Amino acid sequence: MWNYRIIKFPMKDNHEYDYGLYETFYNEEGEVCGHDEVPTIVGASVEEIQKTLEMMINDVNRCKDRVLEGDQIKFAPFCDASEELIEIKDLDALFKEEGK
Repeated sequence: MWNYRIIKFPMKDNHEYDYGLYETFYNEEGEVCGHDEVPTIVGASVEEIQKTLEMMINDVNRCKDRVLEGDQIKFAPFCDASEELIEIKDLDALFKEEGK
């Protein structure tokens, strides 16, 4: 038997947790005998995982009649290649500067 379960692991060097939704496997006695090595979905909380799943369901319902053909996708550039790119070293400072 298997199902999806939220599993939390302590983060290194603090008292917070990483949450993930994992395929979890059980033996005949109902005891956990394994789970995915990598979670299907990650979040900072159970609520964040729920919000992600709700967004995924909404996207599936919205796009179910427009399935993409994976072997026919031609990736477009994210931005205009002629635009000047800048390196952002301090994102917080950038937001403070834009908020002026």
